[in-house]
Amino acid sequence: MLRHLWMISVVVSGLFFTSAVGHASTWFVEKDGSGDFTVIQDAFDAAAAGDTIRIGPGRFEDYQSTSYPGGVYDIVGNNHLGDLTVIGAGADMTIIGSEDGSQWERPTGFNNDGYLTGGTFYLSGVTLEGNKYGVISEGGSFDIEGCVFQKCTFGIWSMVNGRISNCKFDDMADGGILAISPGHDLIVEDCEFLNCSSKGFYFQSSPRMNVISCTFNNCQTAGYFDHCSGSIEKCTVTEHLGIGFIIRSSGRVDVTENSLDGGWVNISTAGGYNDDININGNTLSGSELESIRIENSLPQIHGNHILRGERYAVRLKSFSLNEEDLFIDMTNNYWGTTDTDSIAAWIYDGNDEYDPVWGIKAFVVFEPFSTVPLPAEKKSLGGFKSMFR
Repeated sequence: MLRHLWMISVVVSGLFFTSAVGHASTWFVEKDGSGDFTVIQDAFDAAAAGDTIRIGPGRFEDYQSTSYPGGVYDIVGNNHLGDLTVIGAGADMTIIGSEDGSQWERPTGFNNDGYLTGGTFYLSGVTLEGNKYGVISEGGSFDIEGCVFQKCTFGIWSMVNGRISNCKFDDMADGGILAISPGHDLIVEDCEFLNCSSKGFYFQSSPRMNVISCTFNNCQTAGYFDHCSGSIEKCTVTEHLGIGFIIRSSGRVDVTENSLDGGWVNISTAGGYNDDININGNTLSGSELESIRIENSLPQIHGNHILRGERYAVRLKSFSLNEEDLFIDMTNNYWGTTDTDSIAAWIYDGNDEYDPVWGIKAFVVFEPFSTVPLPAEKKSLGGFKSMFR
């Protein structure tokens, strides 16, 4: 995006890098003039790689316009150094962004483009409000923790590796976290996503993406793995409006120990027939259409509570172009009933839409299944086997 800088930006970045030799300094930005600067970008311009910038209480909305190929971008804090630490006075005290204007017209909070110098951009203790993008990271790596993103178009846009922890994303016009190629190795942990109009997170063509112990409430879609690998584990999704998790993988994806309730669909899988999607130990409930939607993919689905909502527990789509019948392994799940006929009726597959050319050429194998709710821990192999019929 902003990564392809004008030559002058490259030269400036190089100068900052060469000036990084020596002891790290701490710079203070204070609204009342008691610090080194009152404007955040002035501190960024003075800092060297390895330095720390501390931002005091108040709202900081002064920005500088930077020309990149493709346009002019307004940025509150533009980091060319890579290795830089920025710490606010607390997310409830230090606010970055403007209260005025539409979200698409507001400036970006922080841009991390230290791709020439590497290093890690660390950010904590601030609220990014009303920005077009809260943080863009397109060079080096980043570590963001204890921050609040609210009323932004996107909270974080990543094209590198990094970590996001203990952050809150509220009232995003588009999404909380966007990660695209060449992004990779991202950890999102202990974060809260509220009222995201589109998606809590969207990852595209990026390997080893991991979402751990996050909560999603009142988002259109909690999250989307679009041709990615990685994991989603121990997350809670409630009151979502569309699909909970969409998994279209190009590598192994593990969806484990999550709880999803409500929306049209709890989990949707799609992709090629060699998908390595593993859905294990989740609780799925309250869907309007289906608990699990499977489209042209062969996920392994075991040890889940699949509790049918208003229509289907499982629905298969497409599967009309494969030459041979395919079988999806959904054994050893709990369906909320011991009646085999009821479970079969809650599954829409090739048994329900037969046509030698355009019908669904795939079938769900659900027996044996658990006759009782599955415990979180299996104490013995014999006891585990006794739960299935």
